[in-house]
Amino acid sequence: MTKNIIIKTSVQKRFDSFMVHGRVLFFSAPCGFGKTVLADALLRGRNVLRQSAADPDCAIPPSAQDWDILLIDDLQFMQEEAGQQALCELIRSSPERHFVLLSRGVPPGCLTAFQYTGLMTVLEADDLLFDAGDVRRLFQLSGVNVTDSEIDGILKESLGYPLGVAITARCMSPNKPWTPELVARVFHEVFRYFETAIYRRFDLPVRHFLLELAPFESFDLEMARMVSGDPRAGERLDWLLRYTTMLRYDDCRRFHFWPGFRAFLLWEMEREYTEEKRKALISRGGLYYELKEDYAHALECYTSGGDHSKVSELLVRNAELHPGMGHYAEMEKYYRSLPEAEILASPSLMQGMSMLCALVMDYEGSERWYGELQKFVKHCGRQDAAGKQARGRLAWLDISLPQRGVKGLTETIPAVFRLLTNKEVALPSFSVTSALPSIMNGGKDFSEWSKKDDLLYKTLRLPVEAVLGRDSVCLADCAIAESKFEKGEDVAGRMLSLLPQMNEVRNRGTSDMEFAVSGLLARSQLANGQPTDARRTIMVLRGCFAERGLTRFLPNMDAMLCRIDMHTGDLDAADAGGVLHAFPRTQPCSRRGADAHGTANSASALCGQVQRRDCTDHGREAAHGEDPRQPHSRQAGREAPGGSQDSREEAAFSAGRPVKKHPADVGFPYKSKTIF
Repeated sequence: MTKNIIIKTSVQKRFDSFMVHGRVLFFSAPCGFGKTVLADALLRGRNVLRQSAADPDCAIPPSAQDWDILLIDDLQFMQEEAGQQALCELIRSSPERHFVLLSRGVPPGCLTAFQYTGLMTVLEADDLLFDAGDVRRLFQLSGVNVTDSEIDGILKESLGYPLGVAITARCMSPNKPWTPELVARVFHEVFRYFETAIYRRFDLPVRHFLLELAPFESFDLEMARMVSGDPRAGERLDWLLRYTTMLRYDDCRRFHFWPGFRAFLLWEMEREYTEEKRKALISRGGLYYELKEDYAHALECYTSGGDHSKVSELLVRNAELHPGMGHYAEMEKYYRSLPEAEILASPSLMQGMSMLCALVMDYEGSERWYGELQKFVKHCGRQDAAGKQARGRLAWLDISLPQRGVKGLTETIPAVFRLLTNKEVALPSFSVTSALPSIMNGGKDFSEWSKKDDLLYKTLRLPVEAVLGRDSVCLADCAIAESKFEKGEDVAGRMLSLLPQMNEVRNRGTSDMEFAVSGLLARSQLANGQPTDARRTIMVLRGCFAERGLTRFLPNMDAMLCRIDMHTGDLDAADAGGVLHAFPRTQPCSRRGADAHGTANSASALCGQVQRRDCTDHGREAAHGEDPRQPHSRQAGREAPGGSQDSREEAAFSAGRPVKKHPADVGFPYKSKTIF
């Protein structure tokens, strides 16, 4: 078997450097990564004293003994402080010798000082994973011919895990083909090895703890306690992090299992737990997410756990609490899985279905559910609380539905204002900007209103403030300032009056408006030749929003930073920011891939074009690909689930409808200073 050992070039280089400059080489990886075999191959021909910490008689050798390199395997079993300190003292007192330590855990705390001083080299699991070249070499040494496509398949299934690749080579050595059956055989053999070498060595409480966390891709301490019901969850997580490498950090508070080990735990759970117990376990995870108001993950858990009543309950609650940013893309499959009778019984669900259909450009379906909501209202009395809720949902849709445009809003908003004044409706919250840094071109395109912005400011300000509630704080002043800015006027004075209102926005308003004001400030700074100030404005706000957990705004903030870098010609910084990779222009932009009103897509559109600041009316019309006399919601222009953009444009043109352009082709959200 020694001829089939693969020593990665990178590992050999680090070993050679360790022998010249270092004192300690620490292998930290789960079982099956070939630590022992690899260490033996690297140390072949040298004066090595080999020990195993798993041996009850293992003791730190005296310095007088004849050896040049001390190899200690299974160091994770050396958990007593005395043994660890004795090892450290031997390393300090023997500067002419080398130490190779193999462990399934992380380096003990007493050894980290050697790492900080550069005397200890640590090889982790990722350093030992095979790449395509390593797989090809191993199969050649094993006498197995494999194609490039088979190597790609082996890497995809094994993730480069050395034991999995070695077992695959052995199973294929009699010239057997790469088939799904062979893959299943390899997985089964690896899992049996894990069961013997790892799982059965854990105490029963640790085994149960591992199995009960396996269904969840990541978790924190609070979730571990809630799901497992183990009051010692913190101690168990700490032990796993110290003495195994199967549990890894997502960040300082969240953890996940090494993918190969999690696959094994799920396999083991299916064998040990009944279906009812598995579903109950997953539903406990759903309860955790529900309490955190993370409804997308809660719905996923409840669906997997078969608790359909909770799915319906959460959809209603989400629609009631967050209608403006309802995360429709993530929840679409749950909405569509509900029985129609259940939807027809809830104004909140009918409203959600109407908006969901609109966002995927199924306007016929959207209007159908709007009609069903109207029928619901007709069957309710004036004093019926359900009827009042339904009327509020209708008013919300009248204002928010993307296919309605903005033409009728000058009549709709005062009408809704009168209903509110008479206490005939109770409106849900809105998302005025759809998480974009713009009011005039946020949730809807209000460009047409800019022609008579002063008149609308005077006549609609009070009704808008009453209708939108918290979302209206600073809205009118920000909107007219943005309108003037887009028309090329000097807005320095307006910005000076806006900025003192930011504290009021934070205290009584919404984060949407805070982003809109800061976005307008950054745009005006950029237009005035102050890109450094513009970047600082967004970076400061981004840090504040990240601390407050307002992550839905972060992609658009990153996109604004990218736009600033592109404006200044710093394409390297724009590319390093990751936005260009995260939102490539060549990828079709679908409503299904956005948040409630297109957060991800808007980030793509923001980086889509760098247009001229000064353009004529004709140039703007050409940039939009539409008649400016027919404004429509920028939400409605997102790509529908089926068909190419060109085919849908041809169909729309044939039907006499305005042609909707992909947002990356339109530019976002502030195409130029001159918009008329």
